[in-house]
Amino acid sequence: MSPCPPLDRRGGTTGWLETWRALQRDGTYDTLSTAALGRWEREHLRPLADLELHWDELIVGDTLLHFDPRFDNILIDDHGTARLVDWSRACTGPAWVDLVCLLMQSDLGARDPQKIFLAGPAGRDADPLQVDAFLVALGSYWTHTATLPGPDHAPHLRERREHSRRATMSRLRSRWTQNGAPPTTGTLR
Repeated sequence: MSPCPPLDRRGGTTGWLETWRALQRDGTYDTLSTAALGRWEREHLRPLADLELHWDELIVGDTLLHFDPRFDNILIDDHGTARLVDWSRACTGPAWVDLVCLLMQSDLGARDPQKIFLAGPAGRDADPLQVDAFLVALGSYWTHTATLPGPDHAPHLRERREHSRRATMSRLRSRWTQNGAPPTTGTLR
């Protein structure tokens, strides 16, 4: 839905996304340390922290977002109609955000998430810096939460978070390798 009535545009993530900055500053964040990161993440900690700091300035839009369209939040009835449930993280942002969330949380097999993303107008029109900043924010969230135990009512959640972390960091690594370098946010300072 665009435009959407006013909502918290960050989906309740305020204060959650500080993984990269804390790791760069302190070497640890909660139970996570830089030693637990992969080599690529350690080598790119500075640009990850920089984009994490500015992600909410970059990810703006007036489309109603679910912000958590994972497999167990999509119910399909006997007629094939899909319904998104659990709108507790509803917010506003660019039209492509829910697609990125869904792609990074899905088991795509050999399918290329970039090809799927670019198949529709929202993905084709997305600003690359905004997409990178959002992937950095998702990577921050999932890198941290994948180290936490899943709740009793959803023991699979930790494994799903780790899957999403790997998918997101792989996508980001691919984008930055393809572009030759991570983007900069120099004009925001």
